Amino acid sequence: MKKSSLWVFTGILLLIIFALTIDIGEMWNTFEKANYLVLVPGILAYFLGVGFRTLRWQILLSGIDKIKIHLDKVDGVMIGRAVYHSPYFLADVERKIFNNDNLLTRVEIMEQ
Repeated sequence: MKKSSLWVFTGILLLIIFALTIDIGEMWNTFEKANYLVLVPGILAYFLGVGFRTLRWQILLSGIDKIKIHLDKVDGVMIGRAVYHSPYFLADVERKIFNNDNLLTRVEIMEQ
């Protein structure tokens, strides 16, 4: 038996046990009595976090000029996500930050 089949079987077994042992009426009463306003701060915090992460990645992926500005203040800048989206981004880094114009073009790289 494969591992994935074992996990599927275990999941189905746990769902059956849950369905046989749950009191639907009691669960429904609990949901009716719940104070859902308690969820609002958590939801707001989540979406605020999503907004900040979006802003961070927009700054990180914005280009070499922003990287040069940050390198004046810090020792290094993480560019991994930018390289993931566009591998040739490293050539731009080499050209603009390290002043190396002796680079292969995309076509030359593909022909090798």
